[in-house]
Amino acid sequence: MIDKIFLDTNIIVYAFDKKDVQKNKIAKSLLDSFYTNEKYFISTQVLLEFCNVAYKKMKPALTADDLDRFISSFPDDKIIYIDKAIIQKVIQLKNQYQFSFWDSLIIATALFSGCNKLYSEDMTNGRIIENLEIKNPFI
Repeated sequence: MIDKIFLDTNIIVYAFDKKDVQKNKIAKSLLDSFYTNEKYFISTQVLLEFCNVAYKKMKPALTADDLDRFISSFPDDKIIYIDKAIIQKVIQLKNQYQFSFWDSLIIATALFSGCNKLYSEDMTNGRIIENLEIKNPFI
């Protein structure tokens, strides 16, 4: 079986953050795979969270033009849009597994996109939610 991969926001952030060379290298490789492998996905939440980090925390901050170009580079068919069904799944996941609302939203969106792997630094490595395995690519 070929893995379908969902990328959490922190993967994209580390692709820009050069403070940790190893994380930067791994994140850039995953982001490159996003563009070249049809089995990689993100969500509108990931894009919005990245924009927030780019404006508030990145040093140097991305310019509005650079950020717009970067966001425009994501293929539309690889972006999962959050709808009512996903939000209802978020509520179920949050209640069942006690994740934060925003982590539940990432997990729900990954599940709805048919992914079986979620790359994230923020959640428990190796944990399986339904048919989705959470993997921390930095360990």
